[in-house]
Amino acid sequence: MQWRAICNVAIMRPFNQHALEKAKANKATAAEKEKVKRVKGRQLLEYLSEYATNFLDECDAAQSEFDETKTKRIKSELRSKENKASTVQNNAAIQKINNTINARRKTPKGMTKTGIDVPAGVGGAVMMKYIAYTHMDGKENANKILRAELKVRKIEFTDKQWDAMDWNTKKYQLKLAESKLRIDAKKGEQGINANKLSEVVPQSAELKRFLMIQKDIHRKDKQNDRIETKSYACTRHNSH
Repeated sequence: MQWRAICNVAIMRPFNQHALEKAKANKATAAEKEKVKRVKGRQLLEYLSEYATNFLDECDAAQSEFDETKTKRIKSELRSKENKASTVQNNAAIQKINNTINARRKTPKGMTKTGIDVPAGVGGAVMMKYIAYTHMDGKENANKILRAELKVRKIEFTDKQWDAMDWNTKKYQLKLAESKLRIDAKKGEQGINANKLSEVVPQSAELKRFLMIQKDIHRKDKQNDRIETKSYACTRHNSH
């Protein structure tokens, strides 16, 4: 258990930071770099392959400097039971988790007059990237949903004003409204940056219904990532 933790800290955590920095370095402008939040798919595998090769080369170089006695001692420590969790330790950890699960729940800090603000990953909020014509069954329906959401938030425009705005401006109005909602609920600073909001908690029936559609879209995105990763891995394997 101890060595597994050490391997994770010594290899994967530094790699994740390395991959992110490398992905940002490939972007031309500061704005593009800021958009890079994580590395995934084919790019992640390319970076990991390169990083693992370099890491193994460093290990070989380090091992070449060890004498045979030191190498045997390290191998012995890796196989030692002292570095593995005992049954007693495992049972204690499981019991601790069970106690936490069964403990009485406190009222979440995120509880507001609009309900609990659940993270988008579990379906409680709509991600801004999915508020789009392609995901909302076309331009007309997307405008209908967004306008209904703004209306519930007491933000209304005449037909002429609405038609004069481009789609990004309309979405920005929603971000501003969400910023105000968070400030009023004391969940954000007065200087909250609306541009950085990536998700909103739906207030209208129309956008709440879209939550179910979003779950399917998000699931398909994840599935496509896995297919792309698997395809890339097979391609590399066959090429060798």
